[in-house]
Amino acid sequence: MSAPLILVLHPDNPCNTIITDCDTGEVIYTVSTVHGKQATTYVKDAEGTTVAHWEWRDVRSDILTLGSAKPMSASTWLHKNMLPFHRTVTFRDHQNRTFKWKNVEGGGQMELYSEDDKQNPMVAFLRSLRYTDRKVDPSVEVRREATLTLDSRGQEIMNLAIVSFLILEKGRRSRETSQGNVASAYAGESVGSSIMTIIR
Repeated sequence: MSAPLILVLHPDNPCNTIITDCDTGEVIYTVSTVHGKQATTYVKDAEGTTVAHWEWRDVRSDILTLGSAKPMSASTWLHKNMLPFHRTVTFRDHQNRTFKWKNVEGGGQMELYSEDDKQNPMVAFLRSLRYTDRKVDPSVEVRREATLTLDSRGQEIMNLAIVSFLILEKGRRSRETSQGNVASAYAGESVGSSIMTIIR
């Protein structure tokens, strides 16, 4: 089995970030949001090709375009479990395989699972964290970058994994912000920043 791929998101903002490879520093994706009549988020790969983009909607689901496919409601692709206390969202790839994101709501870290392995996540997200290490003297400020860790299965569907994560994380943080938890929702975001990058 190949080694996991760790992607770093800087800043930790699902609407504007650069995603890079933790080991090489290579830019894998650039995520940017343009605020016009309709705010639109674009995800581009290292070659500058648009992997996906979606137009924001205040009430209904965002309008998502995957590559050159026809636009659709994001909820058409990302199916939310409506049962109470089941914070999961499923989607299918072009081979009709089903994948499930867990911990989509609440304080847990989001993880993606395949239909045939419900124990080992294909993709795992770890939010950025800033804290003071008082175990050393003098104490020091420590900052952990936000990361996405993908195993070989996650790397196989990386575009879909990244796009689905960004859409769901945007929604989750919007809900946190509406509840007054702004600092937590956009931890690590630079004020005025309009680019979210993902690194492979």
